[in-house]
Amino acid sequence: QGYQTSGGLGQDYTYSPLAQATANPYTFECILNNVGIDTQQTTFKVEVNDGQNSNVFSGSSNQLNLSYGQQDTIAVNSQFTPNNLGLYTINMWGESQGVTTGITTSTDTTTKFSTVTNYVYGKDNNSPSGSWGLNRANPQAGGFEVSSSYDIYSDVDLYSVDIHIADWSVPGSNVYAVIYEEDIAGGDPFSIYYSNDYTITQSDLGNWVNIPFDSPIFLSSGIQSYRIAVGAYAHPTDTVGINVSGLGEFSSDGLLDNDGIFNNGQPQWYTIGDIPMLRM
Repeated sequence: QGYQTSGGLGQDYTYSPLAQATANPYTFECILNNVGIDTQQTTFKVEVNDGQNSNVFSGSSNQLNLSYGQQDTIAVNSQFTPNNLGLYTINMWGESQGVTTGITTSTDTTTKFSTVTNYVYGKDNNSPSGSWGLNRANPQAGGFEVSSSYDIYSDVDLYSVDIHIADWSVPGSNVYAVIYEEDIAGGDPFSIYYSNDYTITQSDLGNWVNIPFDSPIFLSSGIQSYRIAVGAYAHPTDTVGINVSGLGEFSSDGLLDNDGIFNNGQPQWYTIGDIPMLRM
């Protein structure tokens, strides 16, 4: 969502609140590459089905002519605005016809999933594929924050964040949540609010944990982009991690080295290539 018609980052959301999806409809695009000899007259097509496997959207791009070895970005002409909550399955493929041969071919079909929710905003696949450590059982290792950025297209109040705790975390470790506002000039984000500390229990390991804020935090569509993060502290025995789910080619996620372990004692933000299981 957000690739073409807005000023957002343009990310793939696997869980999208209806208000956000309505304000920023789904846009579909791809890169097509002609690996054949003949020039291809190519179109990009999309079918969206709801949870009952009923078709709710069909779309196609304008025709794109690709010569041998040429590739280009192509987008469907129309956008999809969901009307109901639930799971949507998105199938995308390219069709082409050779200018000389007249032979019609199709690419493989790429399938993505997105769930429209009442309130939950997320980018993970709901299945851990690894983890990031927020601290380590070593006072020299420092404390870290793992973050995920979200575009806001409809004004909303943020009440809490959900994090998925790694199963190797030590019960009794403390974590906290932060909300940041992105710097439109491209600098580091600046913090808006910190939660109280949350103490990890045995039952939290490998599960979702909700960390509330003391009062709702207003997120403005005029600001557009915010960053939520979960962090922990340097400690001689405590260690805790957050699970990740999927690679972040189409997601903006980061790591804050609070104690400057990698930067001569100076805090520093870094980009990471994983999607943290960290939801608004």
